[in-house]
Amino acid sequence: MRPLLHLLGALGLSLASLLCCSATALAGTLLLSADATTLPQGTSTQIHIEVAGSQLDAAPRLVNSEGFQVEMAGRSSSFTMSQGRVQQQTTYSFTVLANQAGTFTLGPAEAIVDGQRVLSDTITMTVEPPRTRATGSATSTRREQAEERWFADARLSEDHPFEGQSLSY
Repeated sequence: MRPLLHLLGALGLSLASLLCCSATALAGTLLLSADATTLPQGTSTQIHIEVAGSQLDAAPRLVNSEGFQVEMAGRSSSFTMSQGRVQQQTTYSFTVLANQAGTFTLGPAEAIVDGQRVLSDTITMTVEPPRTRATGSATSTRREQAEERWFADARLSEDHPFEGQSLSY
């Protein structure tokens, strides 16, 4: 009887460690990437936080975004099912505007995936001082130059449209 209890105890311990290792292997991952890591002050770029796991408990956030204004640009999701396991992958895109010149560390990104706190690596971003205009005296960013050249004025084809009427502007 005693050898049988030892065998069952060893089997239970092996099963428990197998389940523990499987849960660790299934933990979510977080990947932080940027379209550009060097940009002039006053311009923006896109960053992406890719979250992989079976359940995302909350949207990811950047732990550190000093020197940048960060705004959500969108998200995309995909689900796959393989061998009875559901895998969810969601990519969050953000627009980051470089507020000041210097070298900054962006991130890490943080999310709760499969009930566990997951962190990404960080990205080093270099923000260059704004470039001067060809005329030489004033400084301006590409965005400011574009705003000076372009404008839009939209008007509807009808001042008092009725419901269901097709309009153009």
